[in-house]
Amino acid sequence: MVADYVLRPDSKHGLDALAEELLRYRMISYEELAGKGKEQKRLRNGSLPRIAEYAAQDADITFRVYRPVE
Repeated sequence: MVADYVLRPDSKHGLDALAEELLRYRMISYEELAGKGKEQKRLRNGSLPRIAEYAAQDADITFRVYRPVE
């Protein structure tokens, strides 16, 4: 995300935005897992398989966007 900021300071630099722009992939959002506002819950109370998918996706997408930006 820092490399993207240096190369393109006027664009969005979050992992979700980079995944959509560079890979055409929509990531699972934190809000999909935990909810938002008053309905937000702790992740540890959520579905373990879904949390694992979220974490693995985060690592995978980080690796995948690294290549196009470098």
